[in-house]
Amino acid sequence: HASAGEIAINGVDGVFTAGSKVNGLPPTGSFGYAGAVAFYKNGATVDFEQGTFSMTANFSNQTGSISAESNSYSFGETNIAINPSDGSFSGSSGTIGTTGGTTDTSNLKGFFAGTNANGVHGMAYSAGSEANYVATFAGKKQ
Repeated sequence: HASAGEIAINGVDGVFTAGSKVNGLPPTGSFGYAGAVAFYKNGATVDFEQGTFSMTANFSNQTGSISAESNSYSFGETNIAINPSDGSFSGSSGTIGTTGGTTDTSNLKGFFAGTNANGVHGMAYSAGSEANYVATFAGKKQ
């Protein structure tokens, strides 16, 4: 139902996530999601690392939280707002960066996918004008 990937256009690296359009969100209840995450650290050279994420979505009050990590990088957001009208979710008070090192405030944007929101995908990235860190994630309901 959902996937994430990397692409190069005219020599410029980029990332994306995609999924089938959500077909109904659960009206109530709290559900866990898990899957793969890919971290990108921009700099003189672009570093890439894969890891895992876990997310909780509470459809009763349209909130959620997510955490992700690889060997070197992590991100987290505990103040996710779910938009029930289009199946999207977002956050702007998380952190992303090097585990045990430099971190940035992060923004998060994602979407539920499939029947009854069985999948999830999205992106977390450094807030502000510098895209120091970017993470893409895709997974499914547990």
